[in-house]
Amino acid sequence: MNFRYEPSSKLTWQGVYVSGHLSFSIQALTPIPHQMNQTDQLRWTLVSVLIIVPVGFYCKFYNGPAENWVNNSLGGVFYVIFWCLVVFLFLGNTKPWKIVIVVLIITCFLEFLQLWHHQSLEFIRSYFVGRTILGTSFTWYDFPYYFVGCGIGWFWMTCLQKLEKNV
Repeated sequence: MNFRYEPSSKLTWQGVYVSGHLSFSIQALTPIPHQMNQTDQLRWTLVSVLIIVPVGFYCKFYNGPAENWVNNSLGGVFYVIFWCLVVFLFLGNTKPWKIVIVVLIITCFLEFLQLWHHQSLEFIRSYFVGRTILGTSFTWYDFPYYFVGCGIGWFWMTCLQKLEKNV
């Protein structure tokens, strides 16, 4: 037996008005398919993060042709994609363009922060994670890669949101 509440009718539960769309299955207490889609989106977003992390670290440690470019510039694309996906993991209902804007602003702020060599920042940068997150040297050439990463991140998150609607 399934119960579905449509917002057009009023429903009260223990004297409290309940609005929105509620649905559940009394038979097996299993979610109805539209609820499973959010789980699928969460799962695929987590898989995406687990894919992008080793790719990003590979860029940091790559040795070969164009090594300097891959280590220092191309890595910025994966850095931004990673942060877009992490934010999307926790705020999956947020529009991807909003996530991209916030990540881009913070990433650009962190790039400019590399111009400041305060003692506390240098202490954080003395560790691998600190260097990876904060960076060590400012360059204008990183900004185009941040924009490319935002574009790819936006596309990736949009595809993940379509999973929710199409599954």
